[in-house]
Amino acid sequence: MRWQIATVRAVAVLAAAFLMAACATAIDAVVRFDGTCGGLIPFLAAAQPCTRWQYVSADISFTFAVLFQEYWPVVLLLVGLVFLGSAIFERFRTRQDAE
Repeated sequence: MRWQIATVRAVAVLAAAFLMAACATAIDAVVRFDGTCGGLIPFLAAAQPCTRWQYVSADISFTFAVLFQEYWPVVLLLVGLVFLGSAIFERFRTRQDAE
């Protein structure tokens, strides 16, 4: 039962962390919206007109694709630390309840 509680807590913390990162990225994208999408590499393709939703969704998906493609060891370390911290917290909490 302890590991189930620790796992649920760790998944909730990780989901909240990634949701907060997505919200911060979305707010940044909404502020920077200029009516065009693309044009990341200007000599390959020019920027095309797009809606705000297309711009924000492309920005979030690009940001998380780069995060998971290039920085996966950091993401994996974050996941491991959260699970470890949750397990240690649950272990100390159950010891205090027993005393």
